[in-house]
Amino acid sequence: MIRKRRLYFNLFILSAVLFASFACKENNSKEVTVNFWGMGAEGEIVQKLIPEFTKEYPQIRVKTQMIPWTAAQEKLISAYAGKNLPDIFQLGNTWIPQFVALNALEDLDSWVNESTIIKKKKIF
Repeated sequence: MIRKRRLYFNLFILSAVLFASFACKENNSKEVTVNFWGMGAEGEIVQKLIPEFTKEYPQIRVKTQMIPWTAAQEKLISAYAGKNLPDIFQLGNTWIPQFVALNALEDLDSWVNESTIIKKKKIF
């Protein structure tokens, strides 16, 4: 369980740091707010890890919204149509082709490749 929680925490840090670095380039303010939608039990785990994340990255404020998996796909599609997707969200793996076809996902490879913090061999 600890290993799984650490994995979620690392994935969350990766996403938030990448987004924060992008947001800081456009906005010179010191605090960045990241909107995160967590799905099901995984979202609950991430919610518990946010205080630790905030201690390490006090300039990043994380606003979370927990969404049950039963409502997640419809909510994400509606948010995309309304141009109101969160900055970071979990996505069911069977939904990926649909969101790629909508051009609703950003490829993070260039961010990872340019990062001095994130080691590509440690993520999948």
